[in-house]
Amino acid sequence: MSTTAATALLLLGGVLLAPVTLTAVGARRRGQPWHIALVSAVLFPAAWTLWYVADERPFSRRHPFPGSRPASYATSRGQQTKPTGE
Repeated sequence: MSTTAATALLLLGGVLLAPVTLTAVGARRRGQPWHIALVSAVLFPAAWTLWYVADERPFSRRHPFPGSRPASYATSRGQQTKPTGE
């Protein structure tokens, strides 16, 4: 195995192992026994990752400034965009 492949494998293992380790330590600190903490350490990151990947509408800021909304935003809510002058 080349040095680059070994380094990539090591980094990937660290990235995958970090949430598992943090979850197990946190569960243990909250008073769970070791065997339950280890099960939750594997299941929680896997469930969270599946939920995140399957999420249909990820968060995105559509209107960063209050005055930057398009005219269609107001009309879709039954509001007038310009005064009628009456």
